[in-house]
Order: sequence, then C-alpha cells, then structure tokens
Amino acid sequence: AACLGVAAKDARKFKSDEAQPDMIEDGLEAVMVWSRHRLGVADNEFKKIGWTRQPSPASWNDEIVYYVMVDRFANGDLRNDMVNIPDFQTEQLKSKMPYTVGDWRHGGDLEGLRQRLGYLQDLGVTVIWVSPVLLQAGGGAYGYYMSDPSMIDPGFGSKELFRQLVHEAHERGMYVIM
Repeated sequence: AACLGVAAKDARKFKSDEAQPDMIEDGLEAVMVWSRHRLGVADNEFKKIGWTRQPSPASWNDEIVYYVMVDRFANGDLRNDMVNIPDFQTEQLKSKMPYTVGDWRHGGDLEGLRQRLGYLQDLGVTVIWVSPVLLQAGGGAYGYYMSDPSMIDPGFGSKELFRQLVHEAHERGMYVIM
C-alpha cells in the first residue's frame, strides 16, 4: 500500500519519531520520502480521531483573514512559558537586563488562541492565519526559525492541541491556515 505516494518499502525506512534527513547529506529524495511518510502518519492519526477535513472555500474573496502571531496573541498555558526560550533571553532574565525584550518569547501559545476563538468569531473572522508554530531552533519567537517541520514547538503547545484548535475553529465555520 502507498502512503501519500510513498511505496510501502520506502515508508518502512522511517519511524514516526525519526529525525528529518539532511538535504545535503541524504539528498532530496530521502527528505521527500520522509516528509510523505510523516504526512501519512499524521493523516492516519487524524482519521483515528474520527474528524473530517474541512475543504477550502470555492473562493477566498469573501473571507475575512486575521493573522495571529501566536507568541504575542494570548497566553493560555503558563506551564510552557519557559520551554524552548532563546539562550539570550535566559541570560537577560538572570541578569535583569532585558536589552532585547522585543525578541523574547512572550508566552502566547495555541491554548491561548483556542480559548479566544469566540472572540475572533465575534469579530467576524472566517480565516485564522497562524504564525508558524513548528519546532523553533534556539527558541525563536516569530516562528521563522523552524528546525523540524514535523513537530509543534513545545513552547506553543502540542500537535494534539493544534488539532483540537483546528477542529474547534472548523466547528465555528472558520478556516485555519499556516
């Protein structure tokens, strides 16, 4: 059986928790096989939950898009505030000299966004554009320091929480893009 275009023999090469192959060392084909396998694993997990996918609208022209920079939007889980923060932030916290506070992580997370779906719905939002929440190298706050495209950064939450957020947004008639 194929898994999103990956032959079964190729899919067996990778475990779901295996690190992403290196493009330079392993080549594009290895990265593509790994990526397709990861998508297949995610798709199977989604199907086990029993949720259905929400198709894209026929036209995006009438949609109201709201961009959310997750780290700055809402802090819904204080327990993950000190997870995967940049080294410079830790040093500045210890020295009590926050020279680059604008580059710090501020604690916003997927739980905070999930808790405020009603607020966004009340604004008339139909599409939530989520800043990247994938695993960040060195704890980057903006989401553009991605180091693993298959994992949610623990400072923002978990893949289960992201799925729950998307599911609840869909139940409210809203789309989620990232």
